[in-house]
Amino acid sequence: MTFLKEIECFLTVARTLNFTQASEELFMSQPTVSRHIKHLEEYLNLKLFYRNKNMVCLTPSGIIMLQTFTEILGFIQDQKKIAEKMAFEEQGIIKIGFLTQANVVNFFSELFCTFQQLYPNIELNYTFTSYNELERKLKNKELDLVFTPDFTTFESNDIIFEKFCQTNAFLVYGVNHPLAKKENPSFLDFKNERFYTGFPKPITSKFWKTVFSFYKINVWKTECTNSFDAGLFKVFMGEGVTILDPVTVHLDENSYKTIPIPNEVSTVYICVGWLKNNYNTSLPLLLNMLTNPSYRTTL
Repeated sequence: MTFLKEIECFLTVARTLNFTQASEELFMSQPTVSRHIKHLEEYLNLKLFYRNKNMVCLTPSGIIMLQTFTEILGFIQDQKKIAEKMAFEEQGIIKIGFLTQANVVNFFSELFCTFQQLYPNIELNYTFTSYNELERKLKNKELDLVFTPDFTTFESNDIIFEKFCQTNAFLVYGVNHPLAKKENPSFLDFKNERFYTGFPKPITSKFWKTVFSFYKINVWKTECTNSFDAGLFKVFMGEGVTILDPVTVHLDENSYKTIPIPNEVSTVYICVGWLKNNYNTSLPLLLNMLTNPSYRTTL
Protein backbone atom coordinates (compact mmCIF):
# COMPACT_ATOMS: atom_id res chain seq x y z
CA MET A 1 0.00 0.00 0.00
CA THR A 2 2.91 2.39 0.64
CA PHE A 3 4.05 2.04 -2.98
CA LEU A 4 0.55 2.80 -4.25
CA LYS A 5 0.41 5.81 -1.94
CA GLU A 6 3.70 7.04 -3.39
CA ILE A 7 2.33 6.63 -6.90
CA GLU A 8 -0.82 8.54 -5.92
CA CYS A 9 1.34 11.37 -4.55
CA PHE A 10 3.43 11.43 -7.71
CA LEU A 11 0.38 11.56 -10.01
CA THR A 12 -1.21 14.34 -7.95
CA VAL A 13 1.96 16.48 -7.95
CA ALA A 14 2.45 15.76 -11.67
CA ARG A 15 -1.07 16.98 -12.36
CA THR A 16 -0.97 20.09 -10.15
CA LEU A 17 2.76 20.84 -10.44
CA ASN A 18 2.37 22.26 -6.96
CA PHE A 19 3.36 20.44 -3.76
CA THR A 20 1.15 22.63 -1.57
CA GLN A 21 -1.95 22.04 -3.68
CA ALA A 22 -1.18 18.33 -3.94
CA SER A 23 -0.85 18.00 -0.16
CA GLU A 24 -4.21 19.70 0.31
CA GLU A 25 -5.94 17.37 -2.17
CA LEU A 26 -4.34 14.34 -0.55
CA PHE A 27 -5.02 15.51 3.01
CA MET A 28 -1.34 15.18 3.85
CA SER A 29 1.28 17.58 5.06
CA GLN A 30 3.64 18.94 2.42
CA PRO A 31 6.68 17.22 4.03
CA THR A 32 4.82 13.89 3.87
CA VAL A 33 4.14 14.36 0.15
CA SER A 34 7.77 15.33 -0.44
CA ARG A 35 8.91 12.24 1.49
CA HIS A 36 6.72 9.94 -0.64
CA ILE A 37 8.12 11.47 -3.83
CA LYS A 38 11.67 11.07 -2.52
CA HIS A 39 11.08 7.38 -1.65
CA LEU A 40 9.63 6.76 -5.11
CA GLU A 41 12.60 8.42 -6.82
CA GLU A 42 14.99 6.36 -4.71
CA TYR A 43 13.12 3.16 -5.50
CA LEU A 44 13.10 3.88 -9.23
CA ASN A 45 16.58 5.41 -9.18
CA LEU A 46 15.14 8.21 -11.30
CA LYS A 47 14.67 11.94 -10.82
CA LEU A 48 11.00 12.66 -11.48
CA PHE A 49 10.75 16.43 -10.93
CA TYR A 50 12.80 19.55 -11.47
CA ARG A 51 11.95 21.87 -8.58
CA ASN A 52 13.04 25.15 -7.10
CA LYS A 53 11.33 27.89 -5.11
CA ASN A 54 9.37 29.15 -8.09
CA MET A 55 8.81 26.11 -10.29
CA VAL A 56 7.93 22.40 -10.31
CA CYS A 57 7.99 20.45 -13.57
CA LEU A 58 8.41 16.88 -14.71
CA THR A 59 11.75 15.56 -15.91
CA PRO A 60 11.84 13.47 -19.12
CA SER A 61 11.87 10.38 -16.89
CA GLY A 62 8.95 11.85 -14.93
CA ILE A 63 6.89 12.23 -18.11
CA ILE A 64 7.49 8.57 -19.01
CA MET A 65 6.63 7.38 -15.51
CA LEU A 66 3.51 9.58 -15.48
CA GLN A 67 2.22 7.71 -18.51
CA THR A 68 3.28 4.36 -17.04
CA PHE A 69 1.73 4.89 -13.62
CA THR A 70 -1.47 6.26 -15.12
CA GLU A 71 -1.82 3.08 -17.17
CA ILE A 72 -0.97 0.88 -14.17
CA LEU A 73 -3.54 2.49 -11.89
CA GLY A 74 -6.12 2.37 -14.67
CA PHE A 75 -5.43 -1.33 -15.12
CA ILE A 76 -5.72 -1.94 -11.36
CA GLN A 77 -9.07 -0.14 -11.27
CA ASP A 78 -10.36 -2.13 -14.25
CA GLN A 79 -9.30 -5.43 -12.66
CA LYS A 80 -10.83 -4.36 -9.36
CA LYS A 81 -14.17 -3.86 -11.10
CA ILE A 82 -13.90 -7.29 -12.71
CA ALA A 83 -13.02 -8.86 -9.34
CA GLU A 84 -15.95 -7.12 -7.64
CA LYS A 85 -18.31 -8.26 -10.38
CA MET A 86 -17.02 -11.82 -10.14
CA ALA A 87 -17.38 -11.81 -6.36
CA PHE A 88 -20.96 -10.65 -6.77
CA GLU A 89 -21.97 -12.94 -9.63
CA GLU A 90 -19.63 -15.87 -8.79
CA GLN A 91 -19.50 -17.44 -12.23
CA GLY A 92 -17.12 -20.02 -13.60
CA ILE A 93 -16.33 -23.69 -14.19
CA ILE A 94 -14.47 -26.12 -11.88
CA LYS A 95 -13.17 -29.36 -13.40
CA ILE A 96 -13.03 -32.22 -10.89
CA GLY A 97 -11.32 -35.58 -11.37
CA PHE A 98 -12.11 -38.95 -9.79
CA LEU A 99 -10.82 -42.46 -10.24
CA THR A 100 -12.97 -44.49 -12.63
CA GLN A 101 -14.98 -46.43 -10.05
CA ALA A 102 -15.20 -43.71 -7.35
CA ASN A 103 -18.27 -43.87 -5.12
CA VAL A 104 -19.25 -40.28 -5.85
CA VAL A 105 -22.99 -40.64 -5.28
CA ASN A 106 -22.70 -41.86 -1.69
CA PHE A 107 -19.71 -39.83 -0.53
CA PHE A 108 -19.62 -36.55 -2.52
CA SER A 109 -23.04 -35.75 -3.97
CA GLU A 110 -24.45 -34.04 -0.87
CA LEU A 111 -21.49 -31.68 -0.61
CA PHE A 112 -21.55 -30.83 -4.31
CA CYS A 113 -25.31 -30.22 -4.16
CA THR A 114 -24.74 -27.83 -1.26
CA PHE A 115 -22.06 -26.01 -3.25
CA GLN A 116 -24.35 -25.69 -6.29
CA GLN A 117 -27.08 -24.23 -4.09
CA LEU A 118 -24.67 -21.64 -2.71
CA TYR A 119 -23.10 -20.86 -6.09
CA PRO A 120 -25.68 -21.66 -8.82
CA ASN A 121 -23.67 -19.86 -11.53
CA ILE A 122 -20.55 -22.00 -11.04
CA GLU A 123 -20.59 -25.16 -13.13
CA LEU A 124 -18.99 -28.35 -11.81
CA ASN A 125 -17.61 -30.68 -14.47
CA TYR A 126 -16.70 -34.27 -13.50
CA THR A 127 -14.13 -36.58 -15.07
CA PHE A 128 -13.69 -40.25 -14.20
CA THR A 129 -10.44 -41.76 -15.36
CA SER A 130 -7.37 -43.83 -14.44
CA TYR A 131 -4.78 -42.90 -11.83
CA ASN A 132 -2.16 -42.01 -14.46
CA GLU A 133 -4.63 -39.84 -16.36
CA LEU A 134 -5.67 -38.04 -13.18
CA GLU A 135 -2.05 -37.11 -12.56
CA ARG A 136 -1.43 -36.03 -16.15
CA LYS A 137 -4.61 -33.98 -16.42
CA LEU A 138 -4.02 -32.22 -13.09
CA LYS A 139 -0.43 -31.31 -13.98
CA ASN A 140 -1.54 -30.06 -17.42
CA LYS A 141 -4.34 -27.98 -15.85
CA GLU A 142 -7.00 -30.02 -17.63
CA LEU A 143 -8.43 -30.63 -14.15
CA ASP A 144 -8.68 -28.12 -11.31
CA LEU A 145 -8.68 -30.66 -8.50
CA VAL A 146 -8.66 -34.43 -7.98
CA PHE A 147 -9.63 -36.91 -5.27
CA THR A 148 -7.39 -39.87 -4.51
CA PRO A 149 -6.38 -42.04 -1.52
CA ASP A 150 -3.51 -40.73 0.60
CA PHE A 151 -1.14 -43.55 -0.34
CA THR A 152 -1.53 -42.64 -4.03
CA THR A 153 -0.94 -38.87 -3.88
CA PHE A 154 1.28 -37.60 -6.70
CA GLU A 155 4.87 -36.70 -5.95
CA SER A 156 5.21 -33.05 -6.95
CA ASN A 157 6.15 -29.85 -5.17
CA ASP A 158 3.63 -28.05 -7.38
CA ILE A 159 0.61 -29.94 -6.02
CA ILE A 160 -1.09 -29.39 -2.67
CA PHE A 161 -2.90 -32.32 -1.04
CA GLU A 162 -5.24 -32.01 1.92
CA LYS A 163 -7.03 -34.82 3.77
CA PHE A 164 -10.71 -34.72 2.96
CA CYS A 165 -12.28 -37.71 4.70
CA GLN A 166 -11.31 -40.94 6.44
CA THR A 167 -12.39 -44.46 5.58
CA ASN A 168 -11.14 -48.05 5.89
CA ALA A 169 -10.06 -50.58 3.31
CA PHE A 170 -11.31 -54.17 3.19
CA LEU A 171 -10.53 -57.33 1.30
CA VAL A 172 -12.79 -57.84 -1.72
CA TYR A 173 -13.62 -61.12 -3.46
CA GLY A 174 -16.22 -62.04 -6.06
CA VAL A 175 -19.37 -64.11 -5.68
CA ASN A 176 -17.87 -66.56 -8.20
CA HIS A 177 -14.84 -67.24 -6.01
CA PRO A 178 -14.65 -70.80 -4.62
CA LEU A 179 -14.57 -69.40 -1.08
CA ALA A 180 -17.70 -67.32 -1.63
CA LYS A 181 -19.81 -70.17 -0.30
CA LYS A 182 -17.72 -70.59 2.82
CA GLU A 183 -19.29 -69.23 5.98
CA ASN A 184 -17.29 -66.39 7.53
CA PRO A 185 -14.03 -66.73 5.58
CA SER A 186 -11.01 -64.85 6.97
CA PHE A 187 -8.31 -62.77 5.35
CA LEU A 188 -5.84 -65.61 5.79
CA ASP A 189 -8.03 -67.91 3.68
CA PHE A 190 -7.02 -65.74 0.72
CA LYS A 191 -3.29 -65.40 1.49
CA ASN A 192 -2.28 -67.46 -1.56
CA GLU A 193 -4.57 -65.60 -3.95
CA ARG A 194 -3.45 -63.08 -6.57
CA PHE A 195 -4.14 -59.53 -5.37
CA TYR A 196 -5.18 -57.15 -8.15
CA THR A 197 -4.71 -53.37 -8.11
CA GLY A 198 -5.64 -50.60 -10.51
CA PHE A 199 -2.80 -48.44 -9.17
CA PRO A 200 0.84 -48.68 -10.27
CA LYS A 201 2.51 -51.34 -8.11
CA PRO A 202 5.01 -49.02 -6.33
CA ILE A 203 2.09 -46.82 -5.24
CA THR A 204 0.23 -49.55 -3.36
CA SER A 205 3.21 -51.63 -2.20
CA LYS A 206 3.78 -49.77 1.09
CA PHE A 207 0.12 -49.83 2.11
CA TRP A 208 -0.36 -53.47 1.16
CA LYS A 209 2.87 -54.47 2.86
CA THR A 210 1.52 -53.03 6.11
CA VAL A 211 -1.66 -55.10 5.75
CA PHE A 212 0.16 -58.33 4.87
CA SER A 213 2.65 -57.85 7.68
CA PHE A 214 -0.23 -57.50 10.13
CA TYR A 215 -1.44 -60.96 9.10
CA LYS A 216 2.16 -62.26 9.15
CA ILE A 217 2.08 -62.99 5.42
CA ASN A 218 5.66 -62.76 4.13
CA VAL A 219 5.07 -63.64 0.48
CA TRP A 220 2.15 -62.49 -1.66
CA LYS A 221 1.26 -62.21 -5.33
CA THR A 222 0.12 -58.90 -6.84
CA GLU A 223 -0.80 -57.88 -10.36
CA CYS A 224 -1.38 -54.38 -11.71
CA THR A 225 -4.17 -54.06 -14.23
CA ASN A 226 -4.55 -51.19 -16.70
CA SER A 227 -7.78 -50.12 -15.00
CA PHE A 228 -9.94 -50.77 -11.93
CA ASP A 229 -12.58 -52.26 -14.23
CA ALA A 230 -10.20 -54.94 -15.50
CA GLY A 231 -9.03 -55.89 -12.02
CA LEU A 232 -12.55 -55.93 -10.58
CA PHE A 233 -13.79 -58.15 -13.38
CA LYS A 234 -11.06 -60.68 -12.62
CA VAL A 235 -12.05 -60.52 -8.95
CA PHE A 236 -15.72 -60.98 -9.91
CA MET A 237 -14.78 -64.05 -11.94
CA GLY A 238 -13.06 -65.54 -8.93
CA GLU A 239 -9.55 -65.28 -10.33
CA GLY A 240 -8.18 -63.35 -7.37
CA VAL A 241 -8.96 -60.68 -4.79
CA THR A 242 -8.18 -57.03 -4.08
CA ILE A 243 -7.98 -54.52 -1.22
CA LEU A 244 -10.13 -51.41 -1.62
CA ASP A 245 -11.92 -48.72 0.34
CA PRO A 246 -15.61 -47.82 -0.21
CA VAL A 247 -14.85 -44.30 -1.44
CA THR A 248 -12.28 -45.12 -4.13
CA VAL A 249 -14.45 -47.83 -5.67
CA HIS A 250 -18.20 -48.37 -5.60
CA LEU A 251 -18.92 -52.10 -5.34
CA ASP A 252 -22.08 -53.94 -6.40
CA GLU A 253 -23.10 -55.89 -3.31
CA ASN A 254 -24.65 -58.56 -5.53
CA SER A 255 -21.33 -59.18 -7.27
CA TYR A 256 -18.75 -58.83 -4.51
CA LYS A 257 -18.21 -59.77 -0.88
CA THR A 258 -15.92 -58.07 1.62
CA ILE A 259 -13.91 -58.93 4.71
CA PRO A 260 -13.12 -56.10 7.17
CA ILE A 261 -9.47 -55.34 7.96
CA PRO A 262 -8.59 -54.02 11.45
CA ASN A 263 -8.62 -50.22 11.67
CA GLU A 264 -4.99 -49.99 12.78
CA VAL A 265 -3.79 -51.12 9.33
CA SER A 266 -6.74 -50.30 7.06
CA THR A 267 -7.22 -46.56 7.60
CA VAL A 268 -7.30 -44.64 4.32
CA TYR A 269 -7.58 -40.88 3.94
CA ILE A 270 -9.20 -39.59 0.78
CA CYS A 271 -7.27 -36.49 -0.24
CA VAL A 272 -8.13 -33.56 -2.47
CA GLY A 273 -5.29 -32.20 -4.59
CA TRP A 274 -4.79 -29.07 -6.70
CA LEU A 275 -1.95 -27.16 -8.35
CA LYS A 276 -0.41 -24.30 -6.40
CA ASN A 277 -0.45 -22.09 -9.49
CA ASN A 278 -4.05 -22.79 -10.48
CA TYR A 279 -5.65 -19.35 -10.68
CA ASN A 280 -9.20 -20.44 -11.49
CA THR A 281 -11.13 -17.78 -9.58
CA SER A 282 -13.96 -20.20 -8.72
CA LEU A 283 -11.68 -22.85 -7.23
CA PRO A 284 -11.08 -21.16 -3.83
CA LEU A 285 -14.83 -21.20 -3.15
CA LEU A 286 -14.97 -24.99 -3.47
CA LEU A 287 -11.66 -25.52 -1.66
CA ASN A 288 -12.99 -23.47 1.23
CA MET A 289 -15.82 -25.97 1.59
CA LEU A 290 -13.67 -29.07 1.06
CA THR A 291 -11.16 -28.04 3.71
CA ASN A 292 -13.81 -26.88 6.17
CA PRO A 293 -14.52 -29.56 8.82
CA SER A 294 -18.14 -28.48 9.15
CA TYR A 295 -18.77 -29.59 5.57
CA ARG A 296 -16.81 -32.83 5.83
CA THR A 297 -19.17 -34.08 8.52
CA THR A 298 -21.98 -34.24 5.94
CA LEU A 299 -20.32 -37.18 4.20
